[in-house]
Amino acid sequence: MGLALDASAWEDEKDLTETYVNWGGHAYGSSRNKGFDRISGEAAQNLYAARLKTIDVTYMRQASPEYDILDGGCYASYLGGHVHGIEKPWGQGLPHLLGG
Repeated sequence: MGLALDASAWEDEKDLTETYVNWGGHAYGSSRNKGFDRISGEAAQNLYAARLKTIDVTYMRQASPEYDILDGGCYASYLGGHVHGIEKPWGQGLPHLLGG
């Protein structure tokens, strides 16, 4: 997501949404639970997109008082991508919170 933003490798917000879902839509799991196989990075973009539809609020906790939202690209990559992944495909207006 961050690379797409840095390189201006997108034309509209739909491109950002698609990039975020493709980037974050991978499943990981353990075989310790009966009936489940161990998976590591299996493509699960459709499942991820479906789960994004169920979110009511986005929140990102600031890890350090040494920097703020304008200092790092992780806010754009994670929270910004999450916001687009939720709002754009389904037209939902959601609250977006930042915490310290």
